[in-house]
Amino acid sequence: QPQQQQQPQPQQPQQQQQPQPQQPQQQQQEVEVQEDGTIEVNNAPPKNCDFTADALVMATGLEGIPNVPEEWAPVLEMEASLRGRDIGFPRVLHSSDYRNGKAYRGKRVAVLGFGNSGAEIAMDLYEHGAACVDVLARSPVHIVPRWLSGIFGRLYSLIRSMPVDWVDGLGPYLQPVLIGDLSAYNITLRDTGVVEDVRHRGRAPIIDIGVLDLTKRGWIRIRGPGESGTVESVRAVDLRGRQTRDLGAAARFPFLRLTLGDGHELEVDALVLATGFTPRGMLGFLSPDVRACLDDQTSGFTNWAAAFGDGRAARACAPRLWGIGYTDFIGRLAEMNRESRLIAAELHQEGLLQG
Repeated sequence: QPQQQQQPQPQQPQQQQQPQPQQPQQQQQEVEVQEDGTIEVNNAPPKNCDFTADALVMATGLEGIPNVPEEWAPVLEMEASLRGRDIGFPRVLHSSDYRNGKAYRGKRVAVLGFGNSGAEIAMDLYEHGAACVDVLARSPVHIVPRWLSGIFGRLYSLIRSMPVDWVDGLGPYLQPVLIGDLSAYNITLRDTGVVEDVRHRGRAPIIDIGVLDLTKRGWIRIRGPGESGTVESVRAVDLRGRQTRDLGAAARFPFLRLTLGDGHELEVDALVLATGFTPRGMLGFLSPDVRACLDDQTSGFTNWAAAFGDGRAARACAPRLWGIGYTDFIGRLAEMNRESRLIAAELHQEGLLQG
């Protein structure tokens, strides 16, 4: 029998290593005001798209850069590296990544921060069937009933023209009548004025759309303010009670154990960081001379936003530069509705807008 020649085995093509996707570069811009009043926008690479305009309306908003406390940044990085694990929900996330509470049905969730985002996320978690919702209030708060915020909107021009001391002076008298004593629910109200906090500290009051009712019924628990509303450390815990600080190596550890500032421990399935946003970065594209001018015209960064909203102080720095969505005196959407009409009227009056 003739020997059967062995057919050469086809070589397997070498699998080319897929390049890792690169993180998109953040577009760098700088807005400059020219001597003739025109606005020049310089875009850095990769787009290199520079242009000059007779006027510029900025609508970048103030919630583009999450405010992540330094101690929580490593935890979020570890969580991001474990997103492929099969537990069905993020264990630690910032409020900017929160979509809804479906994945947390039957889970114990803590919300760090008691502002509008924290209050509404707590309500959403309850409505989606979370087993337990704890809100960690790091500081005292202002709370305004929803119907009262509507009155503020209708009387906006009048209230805005009144001295801050007059408006805030009504707070201590109205507050007990409107919302009562909340100390039994671990809610401490701020002793500063609402308007002062909005204008000078950038802190909007909580618009109560139901969180107080759920808190009084016991469905949402408030912890704090002060040490009982802060987190000293976080550990991952397994079913046998073993714990580790290394969340990156703890994919099989289903629980989180939070040690609060007052020494108490809180065991949860997930933690939402409702720690707000960093507004200063969103206006970082303004040229240094414009920012310096705004600092001179106003009493701090939070008033840069007010300067663009009411069109007064900003006009001295950049007559043809407008901003929309940077103020929160009566609520962001209500402010934008008013500002859009104001800006359109001014653009039309200066002949920069037709129709």
